[in-house]
Amino acid sequence: MKKILFTLLIFTTVSIKSQNKVIKANPLGLAFGIANVGFEYSERENQSTTFSVLYYSKSDLKGFGVGLEKKILF
Repeated sequence: MKKILFTLLIFTTVSIKSQNKVIKANPLGLAFGIANVGFEYSERENQSTTFSVLYYSKSDLKGFGVGLEKKILF
């Protein structure tokens, strides 16, 4: 059981990183009708901004969302 949970945890989030930019995706969510993609940009060593897009389609519910996030690390 622990091996299955560990494997799911590894494949839940995929990140591609180069220098100060990161593209995030959730491939496991596609199996449940949820698509989530984000782009994170580091402005300074302790600050970053994330822009994300979300689409879901469950039964007769469909939706779309966007998000903007600012991280400041202390």
